Amino acid sequence: EDIDVELYKPAFDLFLEQADYIAELRILGGEPFMNRDMHKVIEWYHDNSKIRSISVYTNGTIVPGNHILHALQRDKVKVHISDYKVNEEKIEKLVKVFDEYHIHYFVRSYDSWQDAGGVELRDYTQEKKKEIFSVCFERNGYAFLKGKLYRCPREAHAMNLKAMPDVKEDYVDLLHW
Repeated sequence: EDIDVELYKPAFDLFLEQADYIAELRILGGEPFMNRDMHKVIEWYHDNSKIRSISVYTNGTIVPGNHILHALQRDKVKVHISDYKVNEEKIEKLVKVFDEYHIHYFVRSYDSWQDAGGVELRDYTQEKKKEIFSVCFERNGYAFLKGKLYRCPREAHAMNLKAMPDVKEDYVDLLHW
């Protein structure tokens, strides 16, 4: 899905007004380099003193266009390339371009995909849900998706994909604040 970043900028700006500090603003996909306007997010927020760093996560399948490459050259920006050993030739090409443009990046090799489980209804008790959430690897990873701020990134994506019901109590709709 090619998200219109301009549509959601006012909502993120509202969130940023309320935040004291953001250690890392992560730009994720799918594949973030598919969105031709992704560079705008970096340009809008690179100089914001509340944001310490901006990280872009890619699987290395796409070499971005010039607008994105120039945005990635900024000091606070770092690109995380995930190497699952399925597209190493494309990653080599991307790394060569990043070296040429002096873009900060690193390649992390994975020998397997981390299965975080499905989204099927499990009928857990409230106590069981709290227990699971307390050890979740994403429990402190807020997600901003389509103008909404979620406490759980997996829930944000599950609701977006309509794999689970829209639970309005589980997010703040900053577009309609």
